[in-house]
Formats: sequence, C-alpha cells, structure tokens
Amino acid sequence: MKLSVALGLLLLIPFGGGAQTAGQDSGVYAAVLTECYASARDSDAKRACIDRFADLCMKDLDDGLTTVGMSGCELAELLAWELLLEAEYTDAVITARGRDSVEREFSPAFAALEDTLRAAQQAWRVFRDANCGLRHALWGAGSMRSVDAAFCQMSMTAERTIELHEMFHQEN
Repeated sequence: MKLSVALGLLLLIPFGGGAQTAGQDSGVYAAVLTECYASARDSDAKRACIDRFADLCMKDLDDGLTTVGMSGCELAELLAWELLLEAEYTDAVITARGRDSVEREFSPAFAALEDTLRAAQQAWRVFRDANCGLRHALWGAGSMRSVDAAFCQMSMTAERTIELHEMFHQEN
C-alpha cells in the first residue's frame, strides 16, 4: 500500500470512543495526523505528530478526559498509525526486494533483506503486544490500565512507523 493511499484512508477511520461534541469526528483528527506526518521533513518532526490525534480527540469530546474517552481516543489514533505502518512496511518490502535483486547478482548469499525485514516485523509485533500487555498488567485493577496500554500500543506503533521510514526511505 502506498503511503499516499494510507494517508487518504485515515480520513475513513470510524471513531470508537465516547460521545462526540458537535461537528467533531475522527476524520478531523485523522486529517491533523495525516497532514503532520506527510509534511514532516525529518524523523523528529514525524515524532512530534505522535499523540496529536488523541490529544485533540480528548479535548473535543464531552467524555474525552474519562478513562473510556482517553482509551477510545488512543485506540482511534492507534488505528491511524496502523495504516501508516502498513504503508511504510509495504514500501520497505518493495525496497528490500529491489535491493535483494541487485545483491543477488553480486553476492547471492547476502540477498536476504526482504526475509529479514519480514521476520523482524513479525517479531516486533509480538514484542509490542507483550510489552504493552506488561504495562497493562502493572496497573493491576487500576482504572488507568486501559489508557496506558492503549497509549503504549499507539506510541510503539508510531515509533515503528518512523523507524521503518528511517531505515528504508532516507539517505544513509
């Protein structure tokens, strides 16, 4: 999936949080994230986009600062970052495949970038889920457990998105 397609799809994400205030929906927040990510010229600027969607969502919703509202806003932003991650990953696989093709001509034994990327991405997802599960468990029965776990999933996904962009789309 091309990054431009993923950015466009962000506008279609349904909001899963609490009651919304007049005129606000996830498309507004997704547009802010989309514009921020697309216009960011470097990784630091991309990192500045993390949690913008959720922050706006929490401020605009009547119940945005409740546990349910905060969790819903973080999870809605997670969906947006998942689309961006999928686009960056797809582009990275295409890039890796091309580099493997060139490498195969000269050093076939080293033409394993695509396979290594796929294995790393699979392992990263397992790590992210386990790590955020741990953060969820640390809260015990505390009401903030769902907010912290949702933020963990969202922020780790955003960081991975940016990391893949750094590895495959910037000059080394």
